[in-house]
Amino acid sequence: MSKTLPDKLFKPVPLGKTENGDNNIVQVYEHDLSEQAWVDLRKHYIGASEVSTLLGINPYSGPFDLACEKLERVPRDSPSMAMRMGSFFEPAIRQFFASEAAEGRCNEIGTDWVVREFKPIVRHSRLAMFCCNLDGLVLPDQDGDVYVLEIKDAGTYSAS
Repeated sequence: MSKTLPDKLFKPVPLGKTENGDNNIVQVYEHDLSEQAWVDLRKHYIGASEVSTLLGINPYSGPFDLACEKLERVPRDSPSMAMRMGSFFEPAIRQFFASEAAEGRCNEIGTDWVVREFKPIVRHSRLAMFCCNLDGLVLPDQDGDVYVLEIKDAGTYSAS
């Protein structure tokens, strides 16, 4: 893996306070990259979906596999059918969640929320090698809180 993404790409964004009262700041890289350019950029950081692999708890891949992939020692696997379907259905699932929330069918969040797609890459302010791509944001409630929307399609296995 080469060096992390350049600092000049990112701008700091405050996200309230941490439990000990420090400012909770992340860095955001707003982009309009093609899918392939985004995939190429991922070689330069550890994404949230790769942390379980890095920790050795992913049943499908291990730390050595991840290192080889990042160093381009092995070709990157093509996205599986499940991954392609997840990408395809993500906008519809986000829209469905937004309509359910607006109708008050999501008791935990009420009806004052706006759900938005969020494309920028988010990077930890102190651990620059860790980044993530959010599926969406839920904006804001009466307290001004913003929440991350993580979308998972359970697929056919959820029916059993």
